[in-house]
Amino acid sequence: MNSYDRCILALPAEDSKRGSPGALTGGFIVIEIDDIAEAGGPRHQEQMKQLESMFTFGKVGCLRSQGGTNYAGRDLRQLEDYSFEITMEEFIYTRLEPILGHKKVLKKHAANTQLSESEKTQ
Repeated sequence: MNSYDRCILALPAEDSKRGSPGALTGGFIVIEIDDIAEAGGPRHQEQMKQLESMFTFGKVGCLRSQGGTNYAGRDLRQLEDYSFEITMEEFIYTRLEPILGHKKVLKKHAANTQLSESEKTQ
């Protein structure tokens, strides 16, 4: 488990000393609410099979496929040169709505203008 973020789990490489500088990773899992991103070598894949036997996973996607996959509202795709494309266009255009303010506030007064309860919940 990552000491900075408990939602990141790293599998140390078999020949790597845990916690040592430059230690190699045999795989990882990143959990964000109900989405999981994971990657790793053969040992990692075996451990993932064990998890899959205990838990039911939903859609499984591959970052290297033509359309990539969706993770936590982001569209992710890994290119042939191993770089990544990440966008949130679909999420922005299908799930977000503009917040409309009902009062006009001059920029010079904005820092001292309180939001209404309705504006806070938006």
